[in-house]
Amino acid sequence: MHLSTKTIEEFKYLYQKELGVELSDDEAAEEAIRLLRLWRLLTQ
Repeated sequence: MHLSTKTIEEFKYLYQKELGVELSDDEAAEEAIRLLRLWRLLTQ
């Protein structure tokens, strides 16, 4: 799964805002993909 740069930046912003943790681009992409996979499992 590939995420756009804009999507990663938005995820990083929201993660920082909600959890107070700053992520690198790689960390943010990995966390976002994990969240999307979890969402997919929950909605099936």
